[in-house]
Amino acid sequence: MRLAVILSNPPLTSGTRTLNRVDLARRVLSCDAVSIANIFPLATHRTGAVAAVGIERDTWLGARASISASLDGASKVLLAYGVQEPSGMARLHFREQVLWLSEEIQGRGLTAVQFGNRPLHPSRWQRFTHRTYPELDFPKAVHKVLVGVNKGGQLG
Repeated sequence: MRLAVILSNPPLTSGTRTLNRVDLARRVLSCDAVSIANIFPLATHRTGAVAAVGIERDTWLGARASISASLDGASKVLLAYGVQEPSGMARLHFREQVLWLSEEIQGRGLTAVQFGNRPLHPSRWQRFTHRTYPELDFPKAVHKVLVGVNKGGQLG
């Protein structure tokens, strides 16, 4: 079973912390492999910069081939692109992209999963689990907060 992970946009760094957390989610969700795609195709230093570089619709559409390829053959999808929408014209394109992604997931009959019932980016997971389950170490808390989106909160 393969987990498709939809992140925000490519990193300018190695992305090691994000990749390690994605691998933890893969194990928690009992998947053998993972594929990663980004909802926006251009790298920026911070996701807030997407508002400036994401004003053209065609840029957003350019991410769809990679997203589709990631969804091909996946059994589950982890939505992890973040909760902060970009501003300006990029916000409209972002919302269109999220709607398209949702339709793709539903059309393929995939189980979608989020962290804490939001598409929280992996860089925010530990902060969320510490606030929600302060008595648990991070890996154990992850088991509790990955929830299904399109199956009434049930995974599987």
